[in-house]
Amino acid sequence: GPAPTPAPGPTTARGGSAAGDAAGGGDAGPGTSGPPAPPAPPCAGVLSGAEAAAALGTQVARVESRDGFLLRACTYWTSGDRYLLVQVNRGVAASRDQYELSRLPGDRAVPGIGQAARWTSDTGLLDVLDGAARFQVGLFTQSGTPAAGEPSARLETAARQIAARL
Repeated sequence: GPAPTPAPGPTTARGGSAAGDAAGGGDAGPGTSGPPAPPAPPCAGVLSGAEAAAALGTQVARVESRDGFLLRACTYWTSGDRYLLVQVNRGVAASRDQYELSRLPGDRAVPGIGQAARWTSDTGLLDVLDGAARFQVGLFTQSGTPAAGEPSARLETAARQIAARL
């Protein structure tokens, strides 16, 4: 077939410049648009230990935090076999477009949390979109399987608390 035609000259990403990072802003790499994702708050700023304990139904023994490119994961562990996982999306991963693109056929809307919330039983996560914030929260067993087939009232309360902070 015909060879692709190159674009005529430099292009500018929204929030950037044709010159690239030096003039355009931050560490947004090739193929990204807009400014870099803002940092996610520390886990204690996402959900307090007491709030996590209420969601778990028992005390929190330890909290782990992991940062990815567009995600901060906060894991609140019990001394037993369960944990509460909160994943805070950043940048383009927090957009309404990404929220809609990640929808699965079996998802169920959960009213009263953020602007939009849905339960994905396949993953055991309550996925919440609220303004510029998007996060997922779920209860899991030590082996990583969802602790429930439906979001509990305690999990929904935790989601409302997280939405109020983000």
